[in-house]
Amino acid sequence: MRTPAAVHNSARTALCLGVATAITVAVHAPEHGFWLPLTVAVIVRPEYGSVVGRTVNRVAGTVIGAAVAAGVVAIWPSGIVVAVAASVGLAFAVLTGPKLYGLRVVGITLSALLSASVGAPDALGPEIRLLDTLAGAAIAVVFGYVIWAGSKDEA
Repeated sequence: MRTPAAVHNSARTALCLGVATAITVAVHAPEHGFWLPLTVAVIVRPEYGSVVGRTVNRVAGTVIGAAVAAGVVAIWPSGIVVAVAASVGLAFAVLTGPKLYGLRVVGITLSALLSASVGAPDALGPEIRLLDTLAGAAIAVVFGYVIWAGSKDEA
């Protein structure tokens, strides 16, 4: 915990989460402000090698999950069908997670977005979550890996 690499990684993660949180506070209602910082927390890792793969999988999985969720809520804005689809999304995440991170993200995104619409349609919907994911990925890459470059020895 006190090694230079640990301090470096902690500061880098704190910077990225701070930027994500500041942007979230500026543009979101408090009850919808978790997705952007969550994306940053998932992408930023101590090792630099996995950032491209995690970013691509996170963004692609979110795009697919959000598209499926948008299709479901376009036909059934709320109710039992949405609850069943959310459950299927969660099961998909559990069953495919060990195979590929991107597939797990599809299921998690689908489940999370649809869960918000079970009782009543979610006013923000999948589009906002997709924009938050793209912004979070950009913050993680730019602030965590481009601006805050570190040596490969530190990870």
